[in-house]
Amino acid sequence: MAARARSRGAGEGGRPTCFLHIPKSGGMSIQAALSRALGEGAVAPQRFDASVFCGFGDFHLLPAETRREIVLTGDEALSLGRYPAVAGHFSLPTLLQVADAGSIATVVREPRARLLSLYAYWRVPGIGERWDPYRADLQALGPLERFLSEPLLAPMIDNQVARMLLFGDPRLAPDCFVAERDVEAIAAEAIEQLDRLGFVGSLELGDSCWEGIGRLFGVRLEPTVVNETGAGLPPAPIGDEERLLSEEALELLALRTRVDDRLYDHVLARAGLGIQARGRLTENLFASQLVRLTDLVGHSAAAAAEQAGALAGLRGELQESRLELERTAGVQAELDGARASVAWLRGEVERLDGESEKLRRWLDAVHRSASWRSTAPLRAIKRGLIQAGSLASADAQDGDRSTLAGRSSRELWQLALGVATLIALADVALVHVTLIGLLPVASVVGALSGRRTGTLLVGLWTFALAVVLSVPDRIWDSHSQLIYLAVVAGAGLLATSAAGIAEHRRRALR
Repeated sequence: MAARARSRGAGEGGRPTCFLHIPKSGGMSIQAALSRALGEGAVAPQRFDASVFCGFGDFHLLPAETRREIVLTGDEALSLGRYPAVAGHFSLPTLLQVADAGSIATVVREPRARLLSLYAYWRVPGIGERWDPYRADLQALGPLERFLSEPLLAPMIDNQVARMLLFGDPRLAPDCFVAERDVEAIAAEAIEQLDRLGFVGSLELGDSCWEGIGRLFGVRLEPTVVNETGAGLPPAPIGDEERLLSEEALELLALRTRVDDRLYDHVLARAGLGIQARGRLTENLFASQLVRLTDLVGHSAAAAAEQAGALAGLRGELQESRLELERTAGVQAELDGARASVAWLRGEVERLDGESEKLRRWLDAVHRSASWRSTAPLRAIKRGLIQAGSLASADAQDGDRSTLAGRSSRELWQLALGVATLIALADVALVHVTLIGLLPVASVVGALSGRRTGTLLVGLWTFALAVVLSVPDRIWDSHSQLIYLAVVAGAGLLATSAAGIAEHRRRALR
């Protein structure tokens, strides 16, 4: 998906370019980079809508400064359109009121790792005080299993990516979890919405997220890290009597992310990762976040590994997975280049096929035309002339002597053609006189050349002239025409036979 990013520029066309920030997916760092790159006042001051609040409706009780950051009404949503850029925890339906889907970007994260990060973040002391009396964060101070079992927290812990893309869908009620029967349908519809966006990146793909969002907003973003859980005040530790991980907690993690897991796998597949690479990457990311969580809340990674039974050596596997991901990205870039070349070549082949088909139709039309058929005898004579010239050149190497002393075969052959042509011209000039009967004289002159090929050509030429002269002599398709043609053809054949005999004897004597 990263490769689909379209370069637009913030606010292009009078509508804002937007960043849909999914909680705990690196969005605060991206928002901070956008604010720096776009300048003061370019990004809308509102940061939230109702999609990320769990069972809370008393927004008027919030501090005034906090309330001003929340979009609740239609007019407040439309007011976002006054700014070149919008970035925050907004659902897709809210952003679509002021922007095209192609001008909206988002970044996703491995769903189970994201949910564990949210749990750790909400355990940071005082993290939710600015939201009082809305204190959903206090639900995270208990065991992970209880945190994942609370239906009132569904907007934040139950397939939150799908909920933000399809906010308002009755199958995604704010006080209950997604039903098993709806998982596939919701995932398909959410993927369809995800594919409409201008850019969708994965937090774990590193620089490609920054580059893709930068292209969409038309700025260069400097990667930075903001609001990383545990970087400042650490989360509240797990009590000695509590148990961080259990089979029930791990099973609940899978249930609360089963739709988002399909969306994340789709994003990785669009980025070019194969099914095995996607599976290894997601498991390693999840395991790495488990290790980090246990370190943050006061348990050692070794203890967590002992509880879960599958965490030893996961940091090394994670590094190996990252290296494999980098190699895959390089192969994907080469594959994209090869696909572009193939597409260009296919276009060229189609273009040349089209031109070839046009030429073939034109040639067929020429061959079917009356002019082409009527000039067939002339083309045959031309081919004969060319062939005779070639043969005459070959004969020249063996001598050019004719049966008439003092004259070469070539001179007599040319004389015969000239005689036939002069007779034809005279016939045309003398309107009431028919001279076709004199054409055999040319064949006789050709026979004196002692060359069978040249004499045959003269005979063909005289016969062609006899056919053509039948028109001005007004004997076409008559008994007289047949007699004249028979006489000319017979004279040509006899002259050719005589020349052939003379040529054979001369070569035998030599």
